[in-house]
Amino acid sequence: MKSDSADAAPRSPASDLVVWPARLIQASALVIVLFELASILGEAAEEPAWTSHLPFRVSCLLLGVLLFTVSLRPRFGQRWQPLAFIITSGVLALTTILGIGCETADQFFVDLLVLSLGVTSLLPWSFGWQAAANGLMLASLAAFARFSPAHDPLLYTHWVGLVAGAAIRQLCANYGGRYRQEIARDIVELKRSETELIAARESALAASRAKSEFLSSMSHEIRTPMNAVLGMADVLAETDLSTEQRRYLDTVINNGSALLELINDILDLAKVESGRISLESVPFSPREVVERVLETLAIRAHEKRLELVAQIDSTVPELMLGDPFRLRQILINLIGNAVKFTESGYVLVVLQTDPAAAGLLRVEVHDTGIGIPADKLDSLFEPFHQADSSTSRRYGGSGLGLAIVARLVALMGGTAAVESRPGIGSVFRFSARFALPANPIPHEGLLPDLSNRRILVADDNDASREAMRLLLTERGATVAVADSGTNALELIRRATRESAPFDAIVVDSSMPDLDGYQIAQQAGCAHARFVMMLPGGNLQAETLRSEPLGIANYVLKPIKRNELLAAVASAGQHVATTPVPARREVPKHADAWPGGYCLRILFADDSSDNRALIKAYMKNAPHLIEFAENGKEAISKFVAGRYDLVFMDIQMPIVDGYAAVAEIRRWENYMRRRPTPIVALTASADTEAIRRTKEAGCNLHISKPLKKAILLETIMRCVPQPQAAVPAAPLGHPLSEISTA
Repeated sequence: MKSDSADAAPRSPASDLVVWPARLIQASALVIVLFELASILGEAAEEPAWTSHLPFRVSCLLLGVLLFTVSLRPRFGQRWQPLAFIITSGVLALTTILGIGCETADQFFVDLLVLSLGVTSLLPWSFGWQAAANGLMLASLAAFARFSPAHDPLLYTHWVGLVAGAAIRQLCANYGGRYRQEIARDIVELKRSETELIAARESALAASRAKSEFLSSMSHEIRTPMNAVLGMADVLAETDLSTEQRRYLDTVINNGSALLELINDILDLAKVESGRISLESVPFSPREVVERVLETLAIRAHEKRLELVAQIDSTVPELMLGDPFRLRQILINLIGNAVKFTESGYVLVVLQTDPAAAGLLRVEVHDTGIGIPADKLDSLFEPFHQADSSTSRRYGGSGLGLAIVARLVALMGGTAAVESRPGIGSVFRFSARFALPANPIPHEGLLPDLSNRRILVADDNDASREAMRLLLTERGATVAVADSGTNALELIRRATRESAPFDAIVVDSSMPDLDGYQIAQQAGCAHARFVMMLPGGNLQAETLRSEPLGIANYVLKPIKRNELLAAVASAGQHVATTPVPARREVPKHADAWPGGYCLRILFADDSSDNRALIKAYMKNAPHLIEFAENGKEAISKFVAGRYDLVFMDIQMPIVDGYAAVAEIRRWENYMRRRPTPIVALTASADTEAIRRTKEAGCNLHISKPLKKAILLETIMRCVPQPQAAVPAAPLGHPLSEISTA
């Protein structure tokens, strides 16, 4: 079998280039052999003296026929090659010695040499370069022997050269044949391995798809009861509880949230590894994504007295095209880890672009945390891996976050890396490729010009102070900095003495030696120039503390560019600025609902616990709530009555949410009714789920577990209010995407 494979093996490219010249040479050699055979027979008829050489010439002819026979048996070529070499060399030697001994170099001498070489060129290994070499030796021998005297010493040299050439050619042929056979065997093995790999790949993909489907199903099955557990815990938190009861409830909420986060990580990792995650390409603001992530993590950071700082280069475009949800997920993992493993100091996020590569975004997350040993860095991005088992016991976590980061970054055409020094901190870097819009938005005319403005920035945190200095300097301001309240107070007094007071004074409200309020009391300058940086939390208490001082400008940490620039621009002009809350306040009681209007809302969910949770959430709202237990019942109720808003669970028995929404939209179109806002409730907030809900006809998408604040805010955003009626969003143009993440 191996010989067959070897014979069927493809020739190398070099052999293919000379295969036709080799065939031509072989054909010529065959003609020469036949011509010489005819010449021998002709000499036998004309010269009586030929009989003295007849046995030798007949022997040469028989040997030539033997060699030709060997050439017709390619499967036995390897076995017959040593014998063929001996015969070929012997024919050359005997013929040359006989010719020299007879003191003649006549046609007889040439005939036999040409006969032996001609037959040799027909051997199976003569294809390729070996055939060309045979032809050259044949031509040189014929030319030399035809015109050389018998006793010429060069004839001996030529004979030695012929024998050496034949030996070298035979050696090359031996190794070449073995090499071709090895290649043939390798090709067979490669084809077999390729077949096995294809089968293994198909099996792995099938297993991965099955795993993903199982995890997706389990995610829904786990999220549904978790939605009820966490939701009811939130409802219970609004009741009057003792200190001990509230502590127990906080434990339930915190551990339930941690379990839900683990479920999300496992599901995301499974989807990435199975290739089921696709990236969107929508316009988004990189700055806004970073600032919102920092805002989301601000409470956790402020509990540990950590500063969250964003340092975004001015070259970063205002808008890019890509998947902001996945970028946010990467940042949440990296910055969340930095907050988790940092006990004091700061977490700094640096955003830059690469001048040499348009659309390439480079992000760095610096922290002053515990650091990571050098021998643990290489495996840090592997699933379920943490730098140390003691780290997991102390800080918690599954070790999936960085694995998800690495895979999402790879999907975005970038790379992820980490540098760390134990006890000093870590720097996580990643790059991601995004497209640029055809008409980029210039920000020069949208941001205030601070030229000729002298501004003092006082903050004891180095990263925060430097980020604000760079931001204000980019807008043309002359910036002085102070790393403590005492230094800030000295700079303010010196500027006042020199009759060159600062136009704006940005101070941190919680510096260790002198806080911002104490500086304002002792500064002896107009308090309207002050911009107070607040750590968040109880904003009302902070404003009550500063009102007697006449401070009307505030910004919340982590600092946002637009809020800081607006506050600094209005400082000293008696124009008050207050931080914009992250979300619109939602009513908790019926009399607090704007206008007191009543809506008819249909909730479709197969879980009785979730339906009970919705009732608890909406008990103080003035709306009429109706429920459906599956998609078929939801369609029937919608057709029978008029609803202002529909919440549709996607995974339900009998008829699922996708089919139910599509049927409702078809019925509305047939009846020529205005589309009713429909909000999809799903177990995940990935791109594929959002895409499918949009295609079905949903206006909004929110993921479980459903929070009360999210639910009430969604109702306010979806339904026109009597005070300022807002038309319903057309199909295919959702109002916005809402996620509880």
